Amino acid sequence: MNDIFVDRDWCVVDDILTEEEQYQLGRHLTSNYFPYYLSDFLSVHKEQYNKFKHLPNNKDHIQMVHQFYKVDEVTEDTIPCTDDKHLEWINLLIGKMSTYLKKDKLRVIRVKANLQQQVTDNKKEYHNTPHIDEPAVKHWVCIYYVNDSDGDTLFFDNEKDCNITDSISPKKGRFLFFKGHKLHTGKHPMKTYIRLVINMDFHYD
Repeated sequence: MNDIFVDRDWCVVDDILTEEEQYQLGRHLTSNYFPYYLSDFLSVHKEQYNKFKHLPNNKDHIQMVHQFYKVDEVTEDTIPCTDDKHLEWINLLIGKMSTYLKKDKLRVIRVKANLQQQVTDNKKEYHNTPHIDEPAVKHWVCIYYVNDSDGDTLFFDNEKDCNITDSISPKKGRFLFFKGHKLHTGKHPMKTYIRLVINMDFHYD
């Protein structure tokens, strides 16, 4: 793998996709024919929410999701879970990432699109629930920002103190890479109509 994690836990890379690819991917994910589904429980699982609901600035809201790849609970294999016409765009995205990272293949755990709608009465200091995507698996994460929006991605120091250490602003075409053990979360947008990201988890080779 590219040495992006040699001396740091996260990094931002802009414009791995061309402007045309950014536009076409965003157009596909926001078309009237692309389906989203209500998340099981807000932006995280209920167990994760209960773990951090005592935090004064933890204000979670509903999230719409579209799953592209997930782990089969029986076989533990990663399987596609959407139409081929949708997977074409995700496979393009992963292929471009693979080229940038100088890897022949990236081993996918899970890929999904997260759509969060505007919450106008939110406060600047409020954020969604801190979490780790795959606590039982050594992995790394990539967040691709589909559109320009507010609603930063936040990193925290640890589960006990939950002090914010870093904040990354969404930007169309931006890739945020980070190690899977990093406690993180996002924010629902206050100013823009939607915040749309593709959340990707990969095995750490």
